[in-house]
Amino acid sequence: NNDPRNPLSTKAPLTNSMVEENYVRRLAEKLTSNGFFEDGEVEVFAQVLAELLEARLGKVDKLPSVDMVARVLDNVLHGVPNTSGNNIDMDIASAIRDAIERSGCHRDIVRYVIRSRFGLEPSEELTELGLNYLYMLDTWITDSGIGSRGIRDYIGEAAVAATALAIAEVELGSPKYALNILNDKGAKTVITRLKLNEFIKQLEQR
Repeated sequence: NNDPRNPLSTKAPLTNSMVEENYVRRLAEKLTSNGFFEDGEVEVFAQVLAELLEARLGKVDKLPSVDMVARVLDNVLHGVPNTSGNNIDMDIASAIRDAIERSGCHRDIVRYVIRSRFGLEPSEELTELGLNYLYMLDTWITDSGIGSRGIRDYIGEAAVAATALAIAEVELGSPKYALNILNDKGAKTVITRLKLNEFIKQLEQR
């Protein structure tokens, strides 16, 4: 992703991995069939994620099933914190967050959240606005002291918040209504963790 607004665009995929091509292919097919990515957009993410999983979880034959990876990815992108205490799930979630950063697939993430979390068709306007808010939240998370690595550690919450902000602006005329949207969706933790009340006040002061 070379979008100049994207503070993570300089990240490059890992190389020289010994991950089996069959695993990467099955992972790419699973993520495409589940709607996480559109055709042709998933290969780089699948490769990077497989390499990170291999690095965290050991040998290739110990890699988690593609079904397990898809389940954890869905939880991450719905802004669901991992409370199971399952170390493998936590390792997978960590690898997913890093893979999203390294592969720069934020557009795909926003489109998926628009469709799966909010039940809307990801129009170009909604996608672009969601991306814009995602990059704004990246700066906000760091500047407000929420986290030192921006959206990297909060990609699910940030994607859900950015999408809600975009929907509120397009459909209701103001991003402040994102709070209502998130409350209606049972996503109060997203509001709290990202200090969205303060973020929106800052928007309104511009």
